[in-house]
Amino acid sequence: MSNLYNQLGPQGRALLNRQPPGSNQTVVYENDNPVPQDLDFLVNELRSPYPDTTIQKIMGFMYHYLPFIKLEYNLRIVLSSFLNNSVTFGVVAPPFEESYQIVELFRAVAEKKLKVSQPTLSIKTWYSVVTRELVNFVAYNPFQNSWKVIPVIAGLMLAKSIRYEVCSGVEYGWFFRETDEKLHRLFVECLRNSLTGYQSKDVVNLVLMSYAVVFNREDASVKSYTGNVAPEFMISKLVELIFSSEYPLSANAYRELLKLDIHSTDVEEAQVQKILLLPVVRNLNKLSFLLEAYLASLPRTSSLKSLKLVEAGLDTVLSFNKELFQRVSGSVLNRDPLSCAQTPLESHCWFFLKNVLFTEVIMFQGILSRLLVPPPRKQSLHFFSRQFDDTAECKKLSFMILYNLFYTNFILLSVGQGGFDNYNFVYYLTVELALNSPDVEPMEAFTSSIVTHDLNCCLPEMLNADYLVISKALFILGLWESYVQHKSANVRFIKEIIYPFCWKIVTNRQFTNPEMVEGCHSVLLICLSNGTWLNSSSTSIKETLEYVGVLDSQFPQLISSQQLSIAIESIGKRLLSSPIQYDNTSIHANSGEEVLDFYYFRCSNTTPGIMIPQTSLTTLESFPSARPDIEITSPSAVGPIQYQMADRVIPETTREAKIVAFIRLVPYIPLSTFERWLNKVLSLVQHSNRAEQEYLLKMYWRVLSENLDSNRSDLAMRWWYERKRIPETGLIKSMI
Repeated sequence: MSNLYNQLGPQGRALLNRQPPGSNQTVVYENDNPVPQDLDFLVNELRSPYPDTTIQKIMGFMYHYLPFIKLEYNLRIVLSSFLNNSVTFGVVAPPFEESYQIVELFRAVAEKKLKVSQPTLSIKTWYSVVTRELVNFVAYNPFQNSWKVIPVIAGLMLAKSIRYEVCSGVEYGWFFRETDEKLHRLFVECLRNSLTGYQSKDVVNLVLMSYAVVFNREDASVKSYTGNVAPEFMISKLVELIFSSEYPLSANAYRELLKLDIHSTDVEEAQVQKILLLPVVRNLNKLSFLLEAYLASLPRTSSLKSLKLVEAGLDTVLSFNKELFQRVSGSVLNRDPLSCAQTPLESHCWFFLKNVLFTEVIMFQGILSRLLVPPPRKQSLHFFSRQFDDTAECKKLSFMILYNLFYTNFILLSVGQGGFDNYNFVYYLTVELALNSPDVEPMEAFTSSIVTHDLNCCLPEMLNADYLVISKALFILGLWESYVQHKSANVRFIKEIIYPFCWKIVTNRQFTNPEMVEGCHSVLLICLSNGTWLNSSSTSIKETLEYVGVLDSQFPQLISSQQLSIAIESIGKRLLSSPIQYDNTSIHANSGEEVLDFYYFRCSNTTPGIMIPQTSLTTLESFPSARPDIEITSPSAVGPIQYQMADRVIPETTREAKIVAFIRLVPYIPLSTFERWLNKVLSLVQHSNRAEQEYLLKMYWRVLSENLDSNRSDLAMRWWYERKRIPETGLIKSMI
């Protein structure tokens, strides 16, 4: 120690001998020389770092000493020495992944200090000294010193949650309000100084990271932070920081995770945590909210510069997503994470990927939110802001977003298709924009190109077992569900592209993936029940009858009784409400009658007493939609019968299920043929076995008594009680 004292020279020894004002501490002498204390060594190393001094070593010292310093003078000396340290804040800034740890350091220091007061400096004194030292340091050289102060202030701000728990009451309320205001003003000043002056990429990234972790979109706008700094500059830098391939330690860090042995049970947790705790990876969500805010703040007046900026950002994200898809496709992650057990490393990978998806969705939300916010002095809600006078520009952005969602759909499927409100907002608004024009040719070109190049060439085993290929197909099926319901849908495109693709998947037994088969069923059902195709020509009845035959043949092996019932009702309701009339050469009056006869024949030829396998006794209401989160509702004729009853309500035999599906059509049968079909349905019941008769009569009664309009109800009640006198047969005494 005495050797160090001698090495300091006359000025250093004078500094050590100087007592802070008001201090009663004395200097300890050994052999007539003062003995340096631990803080003396710390200050010496901060001001004159050794060759082996690292940022981690310095931060370790700071965490160990700063919360426990007892004298104001010493606190000022240590903090000043730290801010002037050449390792941490040198002429050439260190990689921002290292210097970002300053944020976490001062967060930890502040949290520790809040729990430690006496016999050290009081909390108020400690915060006052630190704040004053930071202000003075910036004032000395604003443009050179501002970036050094930003991570320190960010760390102090992040400790607020602990501070509210420890320092409550009037004693601290006014003090911290003043301190927070000073620190916030200083942070904003330093932020603007750092962004307007020339700085290295590492400095800019450190500033952006610090800004992201303290930005609260609920409390302030980005303009209140960065003032006249161009939002275009902020957006380009944030997109670059998060997604650019130049930064392998950003969102691209998934590459490092995929390099690890995902099946190993002894993968070093430290390796995984090193990746997951990288500044960008750890704060993806916060960066996304900051990026969203700047995208939403772009001027709403017509600006080609803004449009090009958004397009460039979407292109960068698309390049990222294409590479991500390709790398995951060739890894062991290419399997449904919801259907199998995961190793710890797989769980970490999927957690990372879910954060990536959330980040992108929030970014897209920022782009789209400007389309929903009306220009000044406009009271109505607009889907298109004044920035997009040309619908084609809006459409271009929507398809760029759709391409990105297409490549990340495999992540969405791993999350589950419900409850992701941000995604649903982005998806449905984007689809609406893509379809919202006099024609929808771009949607046709978009989906047919993907089908041609990505899906038609796929072998059945790929569409059965390749999780990422399946995710692509399901995304296209979801778009088709929206397309075929659009008023401008091209019937020719439906007949030549959509219907053949889905029909092949549904009818070819080589395709066995249930999600694919059910998604195609959902599209086919909409094609046949929404009216666009049915009203175009009578030739569509052929496809309808073929599809009803497929439904009947796939029950109960591939589809459930509820799925069968919903499908039959959806098709029948449409045909019976607006049937295509036939000429005198046909044995049927119209298309509705033909479908009723066709399905009646199927029901009558079903053998009584064949039990439905237990795996098919499901409560699914319909075929699962291929869209992210949508409830396909068909106003069910027997919705009320599903409430809890003493007897069963779910069919147990194949005949019961098929006849129940037929019963659901009764409310839609025209009055002119209503009673004839009441008799035909009753004949189906009567030709069933005893147990089936009892069940089917109860279902029949529920429909006739609760789901008919007044005209049909009058006819049905007279038919039930007077013509057929069904209660007197003794089969349904327990029900009445």
